[in-house]
Formats: sequence, C-alpha cells, structure tokens
Amino acid sequence: MTHSLRLTDCGFVLGMFGDDQAQARKLFKEYLEEPGMDDGNALEQSRAKSIPDDEAIAIIKSAGSIGSCNLLAQAGKQERDRVVALLKDNGLTVRQISRLTGINRGIVQMARTSDMG
Repeated sequence: MTHSLRLTDCGFVLGMFGDDQAQARKLFKEYLEEPGMDDGNALEQSRAKSIPDDEAIAIIKSAGSIGSCNLLAQAGKQERDRVVALLKDNGLTVRQISRLTGINRGIVQMARTSDMG
C-alpha cells in the first residue's frame, strides 16, 4: 500500500491570492519575487518597516478622500486601483491594505501605478 504525503495545501495558499488558479499562481510568484522575500528575514523586515494601523487608516482616508476605509472597496475600478497603487507607494503592505479596506489581496497585489494611464 502506497501513501501519498502532501506537505503543503497549495489550494489554501493560492486561495489567499484569488479564486482563479492561474491568476493566483502568477500573483504568488510575484509576491515571492518582492524585494526582501529571498533573504530569510522578510517577516522581521516588514515588521520593522511597517506603518501602524492608525497611521495607515489616516493615509487611506486621505489618499482616497473617503470617510471610511471600507468605502475604497466600493469605488470604481480605476479610482480604487489608483488609490491602492498610491498606498503601496507610501509604504503600506498588500496585506495591510487588504485587511483595512476589505479589498481582495489579489486585487491589491495587481494594482500598479503603471496601470494608470
């Protein structure tokens, strides 16, 4: 009798990057290629450089000209992506933006300043 041992639940991990498996794989690869992800100290570095939530909330409200962080998720795609790209440029992490706004991490990950045109 042969037993197959699965060490990683790929579906769970990829699900954090979106429902479409091909897109989730692409986003996961991009995530791994982010600066600092290859040195083994990515968690310590991100904690050291992180912006406290109260400051992040103020930045989100200011950048989006909104009264509540959750309202950013209701904005039109172009405006939402513009603000998300601006937030990332200002040092907010993908995880933090997603958590504070309720926007899917995959959408936050894909928003880039270069997409604006």
